[in-house]
Amino acid sequence: MTNQTQIHQVTLDYYSLDDLRTIAKNLPRLKLHPDVITKIETGAAFVLEKAAEDRYIYGTNTGFGSLCETRVENEEMEMLQYNHVVSHAVGVGEIVPESLSRLMMFIKFLTFRTGHTGISMAPVQRLIDMWNNDIMPAIPKKGTVGASGDLAPLAHMALPLLGLGKVHYKGELVETAVILQEMDWKPLKLKPKEGLALTNGVQYINARGAQCLMRIEEMMQTADLFAAMSSQAFSTSETFY
Repeated sequence: MTNQTQIHQVTLDYYSLDDLRTIAKNLPRLKLHPDVITKIETGAAFVLEKAAEDRYIYGTNTGFGSLCETRVENEEMEMLQYNHVVSHAVGVGEIVPESLSRLMMFIKFLTFRTGHTGISMAPVQRLIDMWNNDIMPAIPKKGTVGASGDLAPLAHMALPLLGLGKVHYKGELVETAVILQEMDWKPLKLKPKEGLALTNGVQYINARGAQCLMRIEEMMQTADLFAAMSSQAFSTSETFY
């Protein structure tokens, strides 16, 4: 559960494994540094400007894959991003622990903060609000990872923004629609490129890897402690006698 007495400001600074460990352990409320907000807003404005121009921008005003040269009209761009997210939310298997979902979301914030993804503040702030209210996306364990991104896990992370899917809330899996009504939130409408910004990336792999490294370090420290205790218990000596 989020520690309501602590606030962590997401900045443009470097985040180490120790920083991630601290965030995962303390679970502070989150807010974005003004410089981060400026970066995000600048990137989003750039995408909107370019999407309206008479040029093809993959996955923004064109289709995907073999449809990369098929122009998408302005009034269809929102539906393109919606369909992109929904069509990739096809993960299967058991739902991953809430702790993994939360760490994955935080690492995604670290990607958004640069402004390079072109995402606007609305979906980023909604994800921040979800974090601060202990509403974590329900993400199936198995699905497409790597390639052009952890497409399935990240699509499931994005579903609640659209009012779809399920979330972890108060120890239970709850339909997102129920939570939106309780929080008086409306489903978001994705702007050009935002579906891609949400699903492209390897934050699921990053979160898995970070958790594994944290556990390995804990095991190594425990092993060193046991070795030292055993040496003392057996009166270990450098000589035979």
